[in-house]
Amino acid sequence: MTAVNHGEEGGTDYTEAYLQLPETLIAGDAIHGASKGRTIWKNEDGSPVEEDSAGVHEIRIIGKEDIEVPAGEFPGSIRIEVVGEMINGGRFGNEKYIMWYHPKVGMVKFEYLEGQDSMMELQEVSMPESE
Repeated sequence: MTAVNHGEEGGTDYTEAYLQLPETLIAGDAIHGASKGRTIWKNEDGSPVEEDSAGVHEIRIIGKEDIEVPAGEFPGSIRIEVVGEMINGGRFGNEKYIMWYHPKVGMVKFEYLEGQDSMMELQEVSMPESE
């Protein structure tokens, strides 16, 4: 994952991959990673703020689950738990979240457990037309 968009409120563009997942994901595996990027968000007055961000993460592969989101059903999705420490501007914070990754589609759901109060779900999947 190299960029995350949080809609009109802003988001983070990562200059280094946010999650480095191996080709083979095995339940119980733990992977350590790091990220760097630029976070853009809005002040209370609506003015944009840009800050450098960096973090370290431990990624644990929990196992396979069937999951349903607005884009459809994704059987055999891989549940991944991420625990990390982030620095945005001069602020430090911890975060913990779960994401569900489908090998043929990518991330289908993302839910914060600590650090923020938000969730993302895949809304639509479109495949390129074959010639």
